[in-house]
Amino acid sequence: MEPLFSKSVYEFSIDLVRRIAQETDYHFVASTLSPWTLLAYTSLGAANNSLEELNTILRLNPHKCFNKEYFEITKSIYSPSTNTTLEGTSATFVGEKVAVKEVFKNKSKKAGVSEVKQVSFDNYDYVAAYINNIVKTPTNGAIHKTVLASDLENVALMIIDALRFKGMWKIPFPIHETKKNSFYDNMNNKLGDVNLMSITDNFNFKYMDKINITILDLPYSDDRFSMLLFLPDEGVKLSNVVNSLKEISLKSLFTYFKEQERPEVTVKLPRFKISSDLNNLKQLFIDVGLKTIFDNKQAQLQEGQSFIYF
Repeated sequence: MEPLFSKSVYEFSIDLVRRIAQETDYHFVASTLSPWTLLAYTSLGAANNSLEELNTILRLNPHKCFNKEYFEITKSIYSPSTNTTLEGTSATFVGEKVAVKEVFKNKSKKAGVSEVKQVSFDNYDYVAAYINNIVKTPTNGAIHKTVLASDLENVALMIIDALRFKGMWKIPFPIHETKKNSFYDNMNNKLGDVNLMSITDNFNFKYMDKINITILDLPYSDDRFSMLLFLPDEGVKLSNVVNSLKEISLKSLFTYFKEQERPEVTVKLPRFKISSDLNNLKQLFIDVGLKTIFDNKQAQLQEGQSFIYF
């Protein structure tokens, strides 16, 4: 079941990442698991064309028993461990004047992914503080301001998902090996100087000549998570890298890693900080094929009765 779940999330992620990349000139950071989870949860109340769109875009199985297993896997991902932390929260805030069927509330609670909370969106300051506190607590204060009062004007529904990840490398980079060095873009233009971490050790590593990309697997200490780094050949544009992601099967990639001995690799990775403000997710979702649920005249939710207004 886990391979099917991974495939669904990965293929949805490729579609969304390609669209975000176009919007941000290929410079962004995003968690695609969050929107996948929230939209999958929204499918619990969808019907007809809206459900078909969600199933298609999210690669959900038409048999509900499979999707219940998907939600169980999603919950297990958030299970804490000693050295790696993945924590967060999801919630749907609905205006108190909007009728929400109990059957949907029960499905959401049973799935364990998100809760439905009804609030008075007329009191912007109070609701903003309420939402921010709900997010702040499970992320240990790391995410303390998710929304502003001004974000709540003319809102009947808001879906929030916050995700915080913190982990230790399985093979840590030696501190004394971090040195100032020049950093270049994919066209070999110098961008500036960075603190470049360096290590030589045995890592999962593969060169894919079909798409001119080197893939490196950097595991975290508990072996539940790892960072995959995609390094294009010199002169290969980032747009080609993003468009080539569909050629990569995660299942095949990790099978290859398991079957091969890990070669000795010298890794040089800059310390960096990056943030993105993706304030047009609605349009991005529409662009990848989710059209009816964002139109209150076409949305078919809760078996034809629209409880969500976008």
